[in-house]
Amino acid sequence: MNTIKRLITYLVGGKDEFVLEHQILNAMLLLATICAPIITIGTLLLDFGLAHRLIVVFIGACGIGIYYLSRFRRIRLIKTIILLLFGLLSVIWFTGYGSRGGDPLFFLFCAIFSLILLKGAVRYLFFFMTPVVVAGLTLCEHLNPGSVKSYASEADRVADYLMNYVTWIVVVGFIFKFVVDSYFEEREKLEVRNFIMNRELDMAREVQRKLIPVGPPWERIAFRYMPMMKVGGDYFDFIRFREADRIGIFISDVCGHGVPSALIASMVKSVVLKTGDERTDPAQFLFGLNKTLFGNTGAMFVTALYGIFDRRDNTFVYSSAGHVSPFHVHDARADSLSTESIGVPVGIVSNDEIRAKYNPYVNETVRCEPGDKIVLCTDGLLEVLGPQSGEEFFGARALAEVMAKHAALPADAFAGAIVDEVTRFHGGDEFDDDLCLVCIEAGG
Repeated sequence: MNTIKRLITYLVGGKDEFVLEHQILNAMLLLATICAPIITIGTLLLDFGLAHRLIVVFIGACGIGIYYLSRFRRIRLIKTIILLLFGLLSVIWFTGYGSRGGDPLFFLFCAIFSLILLKGAVRYLFFFMTPVVVAGLTLCEHLNPGSVKSYASEADRVADYLMNYVTWIVVVGFIFKFVVDSYFEEREKLEVRNFIMNRELDMAREVQRKLIPVGPPWERIAFRYMPMMKVGGDYFDFIRFREADRIGIFISDVCGHGVPSALIASMVKSVVLKTGDERTDPAQFLFGLNKTLFGNTGAMFVTALYGIFDRRDNTFVYSSAGHVSPFHVHDARADSLSTESIGVPVGIVSNDEIRAKYNPYVNETVRCEPGDKIVLCTDGLLEVLGPQSGEEFFGARALAEVMAKHAALPADAFAGAIVDEVTRFHGGDEFDDDLCLVCIEAGG
């Protein structure tokens, strides 16, 4: 038994040398090669003509050559097989019925075979061989130089017909097998890649979830976060102080979507965690963030806003780096806060350039009355589209109207109502950008 296994391994290749598909191909080629002399003997006993014997010898020689190249030279056989198919079909045409039976159609399978399995200029070379070969064979047949086979009897004609078309069926089946196998192989590769990608995205999502606060630090603070994909570029966090009545709120939006934006958001998180004394000054906080991120975000940039809410006097001190202006909801209306001092997004230019050429980051202050709300959001909330293509964005005006409509609700219900309104406008909860909303309600 071991001797037989070693022999089979030598003839078709072992697991360390070939994948299962190549082992099967080698076994089929070897079987065809062994059958060739047996069939040759059969043609002698059945008194077949010289043409059919030559076909069998040709097939046997091709089988030996392909088997040797596949098993011992490990040469890619696609081009060789296509050439042999053209040659075999040409021999069958010229020694059988030729174009009288519509056989030129079978050359189209060689063309399809070439288009699917080959690449680049070689693909077109083999593809255009089909009309050239068919035209040449048709011309030879039309001129009838005497090579087209004649039949001694009706039985000889029937035998020739059966042999030719059995060969046609084998050839076409072989081509379709390659086509189907190639399709399923590519589909399986895509499925594997998609599985790996989805698994990695799920892992990235779990990591990103740990970046986002689990719950609000105060009862009167609420938030909603919905990434467009499994991971997103929006990020927010709460920064606690020794004084229990003060809380820092940071919100940012990385340009773009998906994994690259999420990676930058993770960088932002790490910088926020390392901030020291500057966290007590929103403008200096943004300068520190820009100092760390400048030159480290590739072609991407980050809009950000950082503010400190003090519930002892209900004041909100904030500074913006190109971010969406916060809203002040009061007296049943929602006002967009000052945008005159908005600085450039983080990561684009250095701090020295910001101070010299652009609006530097400065602090703004807004005082709230009991029941007022400060709402921070990312531009995904403003740029939600309606269900019909070509519709306008939800926009800041509509968002302000919705906020005014639900101004009397407590913070958490207020945030939920805003998201519900936007979802109804969009016609579903699958958005084209990340959505992030933070609401702080002033106490009495």
